[in-house]
Amino acid sequence: MKGLWCCGTSCLLLLAAAAASLACARLGSGLHVTTGLVSHNVCSEVFVSGRDPDVAYAEILRPRPGMGLIDRWIAYAIDRERGEVVATLRKGYEARSVYRTGLGCRLNPPAPIGVPDPAPHPELGTVPL
Repeated sequence: MKGLWCCGTSCLLLLAAAAASLACARLGSGLHVTTGLVSHNVCSEVFVSGRDPDVAYAEILRPRPGMGLIDRWIAYAIDRERGEVVATLRKGYEARSVYRTGLGCRLNPPAPIGVPDPAPHPELGTVPL
C-alpha cells in the first residue's frame, strides 16, 4: 500500500511539473505577442496617424483586457529618425516595428543570434518581405 501511495504521489508531482512547464512556455509566447502588439500599434499611431504615443497607448492599448496586469512593466522607445518603435516588458521580450513610407509599419522579428540584419531593398528602402 505504501509503495502504491509513493508511486501515485510521484506521478502527480511529475504531472504538475509538466503542466507548470507548459504554462510557463505559453506565458512567454503571450508576452512576446503583447510587446509585438504594443510596438506595432504605437508605430502605426505615431508614424501613420501622427498621434502622440502616450495618448495613443492610453486610449488604444491600456484599456485592452489583461493590459492592466502588466501595464506598469511595459516600456516603449520611439526613434523618429529611423522610424522605429521598440517595446519591452521588464527589459525583455523585445519587439521592434519599423515604419516605411507608403508601406506603413511592419513588426520585425528578431534576427537569429549571429545573423546580421538584412540590407534594405535599394528601391523601397525596406527589407523585402
